[in-house]
Amino acid sequence: MDGYIQGLADSGLFQGSVLVAQNGATLIDKGYGLASAEFNVANTSSTKFRLGSLTKQFTAMAILQLQDRGLLNVTDPVCQYLPVCPNAWSAITIHQLLTHTSGIPDYVGFSDAQARSFSPVSPDDLIAYFSVKPLDFIPGTQFEYSNSGYVVLGRVVELLSGMSWDSFIQANIFTPLQMNATGYDSFTKVLQGRAGGYLLKNGKIDSVAPYLDMSWAYSAGGLYSSVDDMYLWTQALDNGTLVSPQLLNLMFTPAPNANGYGYGWVITHFFGQRVAAHDGEVNGFLSFIARFVDANAVLIILSNQESVDLGDMIGTLSALLLSGSKNYQSLALPVIPRPDSKLVTQAAR
Repeated sequence: MDGYIQGLADSGLFQGSVLVAQNGATLIDKGYGLASAEFNVANTSSTKFRLGSLTKQFTAMAILQLQDRGLLNVTDPVCQYLPVCPNAWSAITIHQLLTHTSGIPDYVGFSDAQARSFSPVSPDDLIAYFSVKPLDFIPGTQFEYSNSGYVVLGRVVELLSGMSWDSFIQANIFTPLQMNATGYDSFTKVLQGRAGGYLLKNGKIDSVAPYLDMSWAYSAGGLYSSVDDMYLWTQALDNGTLVSPQLLNLMFTPAPNANGYGYGWVITHFFGQRVAAHDGEVNGFLSFIARFVDANAVLIILSNQESVDLGDMIGTLSALLLSGSKNYQSLALPVIPRPDSKLVTQAAR
């Protein structure tokens, strides 16, 4: 696996960090390529990368923790907790927001979203931006990946906890797990070990990725982390240290009409083995995490270049890990179409 990844890095086809572990033993935990092309600083296992949509599993955990404390139930209508809620949302439950079955359109796909994303936005203003749009379908009847739903969930966390979304997950997830390399990203934050995000051309770094104010990603995609910290996260999920087993089970149970989506995770099969996985993308960064349930293994990929063929990496590394073979080309891994993703891969999303 290391030889395969190093070959990609040597060819300019990957830079980032990768962690692979099985049965509690770490097999790979290292960085490849550059964290900073400007200063010629190498990626390491502790380098901090933007996570994009891997953020959603932490927002989902925050919601489950609130239910564990009796402050909400995922079957509740979300309008029960929002001071201003459109009439069209009256039938939408928290569960439907978690599983992308709410019908709320994804603001990332709006025609003016990119132009707006250069300036800071408050959670309420971000919700107001997409809450005026009609629903794409009757809640609960279809699946359509929506960052908007997870923005609403982040605001629910704030309203019920009396804390900002990022303060809540810091106090209730990151600090207890000693995830010291994880947090809510901001352009103004002085952050040691932060990777720069890059665009490549002909296998070489061509430019810095376009600017994005992370308040636009918020509770749907605003976090940064390292592969080492993300491994601590998976171990906590295995140990059940953050929430009751009954609620944790909801996170990894595919919802009806949700294309295998649970709460912040896709539940599917690779090579006939159960896996919970998700990927993420944000300007200049790609990410992927998988918990191979039957094989008791974890694969984490964080990259600071957008041009990585993430699907090929996932397929190859999964094949090597699970079957000892790279003969994966004929295996069609399930795809969840996402408007915020530029990837066209056979990777589980």
